[in-house]
Amino acid sequence: MKPRFGLFAKERLALDWDIRNSRKTMDAVVEFHKELATASGGKPTVSPTWTECRDLIPPHPLGGCNMANGSEEGVVDHTGQVFGPQGPYVMDGAVILRAIGRNPSRTTAAVAERAVEHRRNE
Repeated sequence: MKPRFGLFAKERLALDWDIRNSRKTMDAVVEFHKELATASGGKPTVSPTWTECRDLIPPHPLGGCNMANGSEEGVVDHTGQVFGPQGPYVMDGAVILRAIGRNPSRTTAAVAERAVEHRRNE
């Protein structure tokens, strides 16, 4: 029988992760992200799940290609198109400026679907 996953599943996936094998790598990743945040004018923040508990919770990275009214404020317009002549499109969480709540996958998908629909109707 294959394991089922989800709220009502009888079986759960268990991860046996020994932090000793990954700690040096994860600390390097944290330091690099701090440098990136500082260099881009951001505020570096490390999740307490890592700093206090030494546990990883997959993040939903947001920002980086912020949606805005113009290139002086962001990277893409309301359809996800990069500002500039015939710019490419960005259709993921990078266009969302900051955290919008727990598990933003539906909002991210809705923003991408809206951008596709807008492009289709051009």
